[in-house]
Amino acid sequence: MADTDKLKTLLDTVGEQVEKERKAIRKKIFTRQELINFVPTTGGLYWIETDMPDDKLLTAIKITTGKNKRIRKSPPKDVGFTQAKKGFKVVYSGTRSNIQSRLLEHLFNEGNANTGKLGCEIEDTPFSKYEWYVSFYKLENDPVRIAIESWWRLNVGWPPFCLR
Repeated sequence: MADTDKLKTLLDTVGEQVEKERKAIRKKIFTRQELINFVPTTGGLYWIETDMPDDKLLTAIKITTGKNKRIRKSPPKDVGFTQAKKGFKVVYSGTRSNIQSRLLEHLFNEGNANTGKLGCEIEDTPFSKYEWYVSFYKLENDPVRIAIESWWRLNVGWPPFCLR
């Protein structure tokens, strides 16, 4: 077996385990403090799920940030978008050396206004009319995190608010 075949097999195994563990710790978040209490400040991968429709999310982000947020028009070749399950879908996923601060940027519009982020304020309407879930997987190794993030998007689905 070629080294690349071995790597793919190992990546599939690890990716499936990460997905299983992510689903097991998935938690509904209402407030900033709940996010801080739940999400570590370590490196890792993160996922944001909501039942807020894409069009309403785009409009709300525009009102909150003053920016026209874009979503992917089509997923990468041979990949589908994340699909809604029980009304919820992953709208964004990513990786960062401090996943708590990154999720605060996305869900509570913290950080620099020029930072690329969702820019939601889920404690305020209209975001608060919907449910928000967060999941994560702690992983400090940058290259491995990026590989798992890519594996997830290519094998589970591409979140519509992830442009690249």
